[in-house]
Amino acid sequence: MLTAAERRRLVLGIRDWDLTDPAAMATEDASILLSFVHRPETQSRIRVTTSIGNLIRKLLRRDRVEPGDYLAPNYVHYFSKEQIEAELLEVGFQFRFYSTDPHGHAIGVSMP
Repeated sequence: MLTAAERRRLVLGIRDWDLTDPAAMATEDASILLSFVHRPETQSRIRVTTSIGNLIRKLLRRDRVEPGDYLAPNYVHYFSKEQIEAELLEVGFQFRFYSTDPHGHAIGVSMP
């Protein structure tokens, strides 16, 4: 099940997508290219930011901060490889390719 933040991210700038089944809008074997800011799993700054953010959000009775949410220089979400793969599968795309050189990008293919 997608969180509210994940659902907003999956819009991918296309307003007409039905987020309950975005793969249904793609033909079989259609590719999708994702571009993102990569985060290494071992980055302690992300863990500290998430812990502090969740404490503040709990006091304000708001949704939890996800690992990778960061506010410098503005709101940015840093993605791990595992998160990209999970989000592609959640919306019906098979994970096919991932690279962080020279920037984060991944390719998914719609599943039949």
